[in-house]
Amino acid sequence: MNVLRHLLFATDFSAAADRALVRAAQLARERGARLSVLHVIPQGPLALARRFSLQSPEVAEAEARQGARQELVRQVERQLRQLPGIAPGLTNSAAPETTPASNAMAGLPPVELIVEVGRPGPEIAATAARLGADLIILGAHGERFIKEVLLGSTVHKVLRLAPCPVLVVKQPVAGPYQRQLLPTDFSANAATAARIARAFAPEAEREFLHVYEVPFERQLYFAGAQDGTLAFYRQKAEADARQAMAAFVDGLGWQPAPATRLRYGYAPAEIERVVQDFGFDLIALASQDNSELTAALLGSVSLHVIEEIQCDLLVVRGMESPD
Repeated sequence: MNVLRHLLFATDFSAAADRALVRAAQLARERGARLSVLHVIPQGPLALARRFSLQSPEVAEAEARQGARQELVRQVERQLRQLPGIAPGLTNSAAPETTPASNAMAGLPPVELIVEVGRPGPEIAATAARLGADLIILGAHGERFIKEVLLGSTVHKVLRLAPCPVLVVKQPVAGPYQRQLLPTDFSANAATAARIARAFAPEAEREFLHVYEVPFERQLYFAGAQDGTLAFYRQKAEADARQAMAAFVDGLGWQPAPATRLRYGYAPAEIERVVQDFGFDLIALASQDNSELTAALLGSVSLHVIEEIQCDLLVVRGMESPD
């Protein structure tokens, strides 16, 4: 089932956004999906420009929009030529005319260019909702956009507000995704995320990962619990996790059954180690429940996950299971 019919790529014109645009175009071409490219002019800088400009606020905003549209054209034409067989054809949604190009994209519909003014996070989410987008694509470690991410701003707001899954791109595009890591807490939302991730990259290898801990282990340790007691609880936690993993995978009904892995420890750190040790290029997880895993990855330590783990991240929200 094709769950990607309309992609929304948001850019701040950084190097990271350049990489993410190539991924967006690759996905659009593979799926025959419509691609919209969005730039949000932040309200703060624009308000400052209006204040010190000799022009009227309306003229200042119009010039800012025109400059952004021109930069969008340059970025799209520059980056999409990296894909074999592509010369970009662009449609400017902020003006009635069509931006000229040498010829239409091979296998890719015209790219729609959109410029908005406002707060980037909410505007990205609102534009995705207005367009009925199936996926939002963002770049990571950008010069400006991801500076806000590391401060807990734009990406956190998009993840919280987005009506659809969000793909955070960190790596240069070397081709379709090859290896998916699916962290799971065995919840219904985790199962939905797994099914959508499978439809998102159907040819990729998939592996489920569950990171378990002993409840209140630190308290037991500081209360003087013996090593044997702690070992007993760890063995029990592992056995429970193994049983839950088997039931979870069986409930998905996938054939052949995907690989599974259990790790003991702190979830973000263990996920990072697994990615580094086994060469995964995409992590996919759910964000619509209040589970411990979701809270860990999308709560206070999510900035660390986005910054440190060197592979792309698909956060699934706002969709029903495709199965």
